[in-house]
Amino acid sequence: MIFGKPLNEAIDKHINKIKEHKKIVTNLINFVIMELHNRKNTHDDSSLDPEEAEIMAHYPKFIKDDSYINGENQAYINTIKGALDIHFQKNRHHPEYFKNGIKDMNLIDIIEMLCDWKAKTPDNEDIISVIKQYKKIYNFSDDLMNILINTVNSEIFDK
Repeated sequence: MIFGKPLNEAIDKHINKIKEHKKIVTNLINFVIMELHNRKNTHDDSSLDPEEAEIMAHYPKFIKDDSYINGENQAYINTIKGALDIHFQKNRHHPEYFKNGIKDMNLIDIIEMLCDWKAKTPDNEDIISVIKQYKKIYNFSDDLMNILINTVNSEIFDK
């Protein structure tokens, strides 16, 4: 007997609670997966719009995240500022999208942002440097910085 109930009944009740919990967690994770799937399919779609593409087409030089952060190539960045502003206004995986920057982002935004940064910096040492530089620019916590670094160092990004 456990708390006045037969052992089998208590175990069955416990197992049913765990199964219900797992069902709820599964449904919630599926919602996250669906949102990430949507983000994957629409990532940077604004870059295909004429108002953004026309500016960027004339200035095809790729800006590395660290050169943008460090203010290198500032003249070049100024020439594409209009396109960058459009891009930031339409893509919530950029802190510039939000009034309060990264502090207003949700976890899905952060995941997409990290994937964006990683896609631009395939070498892990470079991405770690970029994360540390962005920490200074966007003023996010050491905890978030460590989470981002732990993520890029994990098997998730080794694929």
